[in-house]
Amino acid sequence: MPKRVACFAADTAFLVLALLLVGGCSAKDGHDDAGSASSDRKNAMQAAGRDLESPAADQAAEQAADEPLHRMRVAIKMQQGAQAYSLVRAVLIGHPEDSDAIASAATAAAMVNRRQEAAELFARAAIVDECQSPERVDLAYKTLLSTGQAYAAVELLEQALVKHPQQTTWRRVVLGAWLELQRRDRVPEHLQALIEQRAFDLRILLSATETSSRRMSEATAGRLLKLSPSDLRVKLADVYLLHYRRDHTQAKQVLQQVLDKHPDFAPAHAFYGQVLAELEDWQTFVHWLPNAPQGCRQHARYWLGLGHFAISLEQPAEALRCYWEATRRDMNQLVAWASLTGTLRAMIDSKHPSLAPRDASWWEQQYQVAKDRRERLNTLRDRFNDFAGTGQTSQRGAVDVASELFGLGRLWEAEAWTAIATTLKQAPDGRLPALRQAVLDQLRSDRQWIAKTGPGSEMDLAEFPLPDFSDVNLATSRPAISRALRSVVAGEDHLRLQDQTAQWGLQNAGGGTHRLSAAIAPLIQSTGSGGGCMDYDRDGLVDVLVVNAGGRMLENDSRPNLVYRNLGTRFTRVDSLANLNDTGYGQGLAVGDFNQDGFQDVLYTNLGRNHLFCNNGDGTFTPMDDLLPNAQTPAWCTSACFFDANQDGLTDLFLARYCRGEQELGKPCLTDQGTDGPCHPITFPAMGNQLLMGQPEGAFRVAGEQEIEMAVPGRSLGVLAGMLSADSMELFVANDMTANAIYRSPADSQSPRSQQNAALADVSFSAGVALDRLSSPQASMGIAASDLDLDGDLDLYVTGFGREYNIVYEQVSPGIWQDTTHRLGLVDPTLNYVGWGTDAIDLDNDGVDELIVSNGHIGEFKNALPYAFEAQVFRRNQQGQFSVVQDNHWDDYFAKPHVGRALWSLDVNRDGRKDVMISHVEEPCVLLVNTTDSRLQQLGHQAIGFQLVGRKCNRDATGAVVRFSVNGSPRTLWMLAGDGFECSNQRLLLAGLGDADRVDDVVVAWPDGTEDAFGTLPAQQTHLLIQGQTDASKLDDFK
Repeated sequence: MPKRVACFAADTAFLVLALLLVGGCSAKDGHDDAGSASSDRKNAMQAAGRDLESPAADQAAEQAADEPLHRMRVAIKMQQGAQAYSLVRAVLIGHPEDSDAIASAATAAAMVNRRQEAAELFARAAIVDECQSPERVDLAYKTLLSTGQAYAAVELLEQALVKHPQQTTWRRVVLGAWLELQRRDRVPEHLQALIEQRAFDLRILLSATETSSRRMSEATAGRLLKLSPSDLRVKLADVYLLHYRRDHTQAKQVLQQVLDKHPDFAPAHAFYGQVLAELEDWQTFVHWLPNAPQGCRQHARYWLGLGHFAISLEQPAEALRCYWEATRRDMNQLVAWASLTGTLRAMIDSKHPSLAPRDASWWEQQYQVAKDRRERLNTLRDRFNDFAGTGQTSQRGAVDVASELFGLGRLWEAEAWTAIATTLKQAPDGRLPALRQAVLDQLRSDRQWIAKTGPGSEMDLAEFPLPDFSDVNLATSRPAISRALRSVVAGEDHLRLQDQTAQWGLQNAGGGTHRLSAAIAPLIQSTGSGGGCMDYDRDGLVDVLVVNAGGRMLENDSRPNLVYRNLGTRFTRVDSLANLNDTGYGQGLAVGDFNQDGFQDVLYTNLGRNHLFCNNGDGTFTPMDDLLPNAQTPAWCTSACFFDANQDGLTDLFLARYCRGEQELGKPCLTDQGTDGPCHPITFPAMGNQLLMGQPEGAFRVAGEQEIEMAVPGRSLGVLAGMLSADSMELFVANDMTANAIYRSPADSQSPRSQQNAALADVSFSAGVALDRLSSPQASMGIAASDLDLDGDLDLYVTGFGREYNIVYEQVSPGIWQDTTHRLGLVDPTLNYVGWGTDAIDLDNDGVDELIVSNGHIGEFKNALPYAFEAQVFRRNQQGQFSVVQDNHWDDYFAKPHVGRALWSLDVNRDGRKDVMISHVEEPCVLLVNTTDSRLQQLGHQAIGFQLVGRKCNRDATGAVVRFSVNGSPRTLWMLAGDGFECSNQRLLLAGLGDADRVDDVVVAWPDGTEDAFGTLPAQQTHLLIQGQTDASKLDDFK
């Protein structure tokens, strides 16, 4: 969860800022102004004493006893501040180039608490002296800083470093200050000098290596503003924090304040352009752009804003040039490289005419180079966070960081990290000697800050045109929203989900199993437990499974998991009768027919050993743990899914796993005050995921490298498997605090799928689902999947942590997704929520999906978001964006906050409307039945259901795609597995049809590549579609 990484980074940054404050106003951050003034006067009097004792002072006394300078110095010595200050103007007029005289004038100003004037005069004295005196520079710097003039203070030290390049203390201060002030463009020269001078330490490297999570301490920024409210440039750090938290609206407002005060401050202008682009506030953008100062062009953010605007105008060639220009300004800007790779990939795939002068292989090579740098930068961030968050003592961790830096061509930093690694004794790494030698060898021949060997450093895309926005007409340039993307019925009063948990006999199902309060909760309590549904007895009614925990992790002493059989109007508990009452420390489950006998089986995932149960077909289950490799070594497995990964007709099993740490996982973590508190995931290393391949004899084995190239471990929470893009069985994994993964076979799609045995590989970066729009990893958890924009392909909605946002990944071309969350109005409504389970549900069956999210924090943290939240429902408005549904009046459940976790959908009463179940941490599960009035205004909304059975492919038909038309408009449904976070939805495809009474041209594309056409089918029924047949069978009518 990236925001927790930011807390670590901020603490590290503040250590550097402490260097900047040492000897300034006070050694403490919390001093008062009176103390500052006293310190200034003391320093000033010392300086004045030195001036009086100087030869220049003696000579002045002999020549003219009544000369203003001499009289001022005498007054200073006699501590007559008012008398001394009255002579300042005359002294400055008479001695404009005399640094000693100016310093004396500064002392006089300090004596009467004219602190701002004194600071500026001390700085002037140092500059007139050409920074010859380190003592005078130091005094000037400290007094400038004490009055809040951070920029002037640091720029003075930079000038002094030209004269005194070996003053490493000053350089460390300058480096820390530019980092705190978010001026990363000023960092490299100072960091390189410190490394060359061997004046760095681990603290410096932690602050300067990976800056995507850095920010100025909010308290420090506020203090500087209080001391000098006229210099708003320090607010750039606040803007960075707001931007990092995706609060672009507030960032825009703060930037407007800064620019009103400092209209020529180029870094703020560049940031303003990027923020306007993130907001898609193009009206303001086109008014700002012509007035932006030339200095903006030196900043990557300026070019990012231009590139985003060009994309919005469908000018990819111009956008590509802008993104390339951004990389030239900052080779480590992840957003720039992500934007460049995404744009170039789209241009290559569409055979854009501007690429024609060069052959396709050349462009493919350029794409791979850019993609390599982007992925390496992200891996560096992961490696850095792992090292920084787990003690900062691991030699292996430091070598991991150094290795990534070396691969990026950041040789100076790689050398520094290998040097630090030699001092670390924990987790020794045999790679270190060879890596350090390789870095040193390359530095001898290439001493640039970014070596030529670094991927992308030699890329040249200057042949593409710069954009010309002088005659842009926004009214004709922006695409209109399709009518199909608006809910058919305006308003939301007819929507309703009703808590019918007790009515159906599900009260006290799950929840309330945690031992410790949320204020001191160990990490293992954060994920809660999930659940799902299946028709285990094949009676046509969906049954419910609820996962429990509450015992000891790694043991089988938790409350038993629950199974409820659906009797039509209520449920009855049957877990003991069904022999499906696992007592492991429960997390989630997977439902699927792993042995292809027509009955759905169950895998329970645990913090411990997972347990596999085979459905006997008679209402009972048999434990089959012996079919799992090595009886499954204990691990923290959150979610799982059954699917046929290699299309060989045998069901495989994917296990999403979270953190390593063994017994430490079950303990509270220490707060800064040394007391017990809740834990953050970054405290523990990530655990690698596992793919188990089904065997003909029924057992599973661990997949080899020839079958899957597993991504870097990423604390996985959610999974989704199916035909996610046009012609490819894929697996999407939602990761906490690291990039998401999507596994796809690179095999030739023209070959039979049963022959596509190439290894699954993570293509998340090129697919656009690894990170958010700002190229930051989010705390991804739940996954909803549907055709949200009704264009015939599958879009994803992924929930995340507080001060992030739940992301809409819109599939914009086959296998390529794009973060379009802001365009859909879904950023701000989720920034202050912690989202978990989610699904896309057409509540009123009008053919346009709503989104529902369960929310809840991971623990009770001081000065943080609340622990409990209301569930949220989002609905398309008449502008085509999503709005929060005002559901407080639905019933008590929606009127109160909860600590929600997993969410899964089902049609509990067979009425053709999806219902929802939600699990919680501190209360039982809830069943929310869809009671929406779908006959409002006599529209008569109807629905249709499909149940699929594979014969040549896997029996569950995971990966099948159903296409049909409704009143002439195409629609698509997908049979998926995993369904997100710790859950399993009912394996029934439901589609709202609006007022249509039938669907036409029904075609099922099965996962093995075959297709069956079923023609026209009536609405208000569930139809059984069997592979190899062309006649559908009616299973039931909707009630």
